[in-house]
Amino acid sequence: AQARSRRAARRERAGGAACAARRPVDVLGLTALIEQLPGVVYRCGAQLPWRMQYISEPVEALTGHASEEFLSGRLAWADIVHPDDLVGIEAALAAEIALGERFSLAYRIVRSDGEIRWVSESGVVVERGPQGNVLEGFIQDVTDARRTENALRAGE
Repeated sequence: AQARSRRAARRERAGGAACAARRPVDVLGLTALIEQLPGVVYRCGAQLPWRMQYISEPVEALTGHASEEFLSGRLAWADIVHPDDLVGIEAALAAEIALGERFSLAYRIVRSDGEIRWVSESGVVVERGPQGNVLEGFIQDVTDARRTENALRAGE
């Protein structure tokens, strides 16, 4: 029994070393990369109100709210989704999660200054569990593209 537990301990150490070798060495470099993306990287619960576990700093430029407001729980993503879009997003997201597919959504948010912005969001369920599902994804501002589309349609 002792020899068996020593073998198990060696396997665990070897596995841990292998994991450490595969782990990114430069976490700060990855953070810097994420902060340079033209949008917001996030990780959140898949159920309303979509509480953030991680949200990148560019969220402040997009929403007018600092990332710490979301991370502290003072603000959830659902709090800034335009009220007319909330039910539709919830239904579409639930359907995509049930299928186990990546999801892609377009909807409006209301910034802290009251300005309405269009966003495009894409993501995937990364964890499924008894405490609920977890999403990871990317959100970017597509307001200018929406305005251009609307102007082109109006000109037709």
